[in-house]
Amino acid sequence: MHAILEAVFPSRIRAVRALLAPGSPSAATALSEAADAVQNTVNHVHDEASQTNWQNLAEMVGIAAKLRRWHQAVRDGEAEADRHLRATRLQRSEWLTAEGSYGSELRTILGVIDGDFSPSDVGALLERLARVPFPVAIFTDDVRELPRWRPDEINDKPELAIAFLEFKINGQEAAAIHRLPANQLHDLELTLRVSRWPEEAERLVLKPVSVEPEDLWDLPEFAFNRPPGSASFTLQAHGRLSIRMRTSLGARPLEFRYSAEFSPVSAEQPVAVAGQRSLRLDSSDASDHLATGYPSLDKRLIALRDSLRAEPRISEQETGIALKLAKPLANLVGQAVQDNIFPKPIDETTLERRVTEHLRRHPEIGFELEVQAQSGGGRTDLSFRQIRIELKVKNDAPVTSEDLNRFALQAAAYAASSDKTIAILCILDGSIKKTPPVTMAEAVRIIPVQPGDRPIYVIAFVFQGNLARPSDLSR
Repeated sequence: MHAILEAVFPSRIRAVRALLAPGSPSAATALSEAADAVQNTVNHVHDEASQTNWQNLAEMVGIAAKLRRWHQAVRDGEAEADRHLRATRLQRSEWLTAEGSYGSELRTILGVIDGDFSPSDVGALLERLARVPFPVAIFTDDVRELPRWRPDEINDKPELAIAFLEFKINGQEAAAIHRLPANQLHDLELTLRVSRWPEEAERLVLKPVSVEPEDLWDLPEFAFNRPPGSASFTLQAHGRLSIRMRTSLGARPLEFRYSAEFSPVSAEQPVAVAGQRSLRLDSSDASDHLATGYPSLDKRLIALRDSLRAEPRISEQETGIALKLAKPLANLVGQAVQDNIFPKPIDETTLERRVTEHLRRHPEIGFELEVQAQSGGGRTDLSFRQIRIELKVKNDAPVTSEDLNRFALQAAAYAASSDKTIAILCILDGSIKKTPPVTMAEAVRIIPVQPGDRPIYVIAFVFQGNLARPSDLSR
């Protein structure tokens, strides 16, 4: 066989579950992760027809993720929520691999989105897509016939043993990046499927392996005695895991892999590990590790960081650089509300000077912050390790969502010309206030901008200035 069914088909099951899941804020993310898992499966399938089917499945689940984002954006009342629907229609029209009966049927079903289609229809459409039968390919190899006068002295090697892993942490399926508090014991449940068990092997041992210092973590070792019966085998085990130290807000997740081997060591080796071959754990905690000085903004930055990490095009390095900037800028958002540090309208030159002074006070930024760096045929206001920072001031009227989207286009253009996927936008709202300021967390958001087929993510920080005194609001 060219592909081991146990190694590829769980991604199909994961995709169906994500399609049938009810609408929620995390539904679109679950579909995006399922689409990535299906796309990775294509590499395990070698014949052209099956690759096309898996590619069509990945394309359909990716379109479904955009539909869920559209549904959620409409529910949340986001500005220009229909941009998700437009992106979905464009992706369907550019879908070039929809060959064969399976892909053609998916494209035909998705044709309804080009007509009178409403957000309330998304759930029924995804359920219909999930119920389209998926063709399972069966492969055989032709047996080579040897001449009768030539004895066959070739000894066939036994089929490689496959250990397929599935993990649950505290009763929940392990996420791509799983968050869990440090300095606590957590349940780790392993479901193991073994394709074959060599006759001479008595036990199968799974050991955790990591480049992280061993005194920072404690993951269990799993050992299974030879089960009765014939292959394949499904086994389960429970253990405890603990991370002994919190990670900082911008640190990459801790990563662990499990290796498998039969014992005694003289037994057939090696054992191929498939499924959830690695665990990525995030132990940062905003509740007692303040990065900005404001708890609500710390939680907002953690949510922002998780959103960026969920995007496959964004590297961990770029996310880390953006977070170095996000922490002091979010702190400035909090100061603006708490102390009204911008009591009167100012111009962009003054804002640039004050933001520059604030950022350079932080040792991890310091002299690396550039002013008026060249990018895309223009000059950016500020730049830090090629992450561009655009500064804007609006004094005549309050900043609206339309303003944010308009200003984000300029910041995205600078990022695209620097071959980056993240840009920073800082806006000072110096208009006269007749209402209380918005909450600090609402003043920090991600604005996706899509030039072509590569999205740019603009992190926007709104500094609220010229605030009204609370006593004036009651008059």
